[in-house]
Amino acid sequence: MKRVKILVSCIVATSMLFQGGVPSVTKAAENYFSENFENGSSNWTTRNGNWSIKTDDSKVYNQSDLKKEAIATRGDENWTDYTVEADIKVEDFNGSNRAMLCGRYTDQNNYYAVSLSSKNGGIVELRKKSKW
Repeated sequence: MKRVKILVSCIVATSMLFQGGVPSVTKAAENYFSENFENGSSNWTTRNGNWSIKTDDSKVYNQSDLKKEAIATRGDENWTDYTVEADIKVEDFNGSNRAMLCGRYTDQNNYYAVSLSSKNGGIVELRKKSKW
């Protein structure tokens, strides 16, 4: 059994040597978009709500109208294979409202999202809504 382990180790080491050594790490994808709101919010398209830049340790995009579902979007249909990352702070759910972070958002019927809702003491959902 010991010989088999040594032989396998030698074969792996030899194959790595002839294949150029340790496999290389794939370069990270390009950064399509990054936002810190230091230069305003002109890159964003909004629908409903009252959006403004607010200072809370840093600049943040704040939505203060809790009566309607408010949407702020930024993206491009040509973006592919990307991740979405954000820091979200909910100050008041005002009942059973939710905060969502979406990717591949086209319209209200086509998106991927993680949703934080105040329903039933707090629910986190992963969503895929699409007609693709």
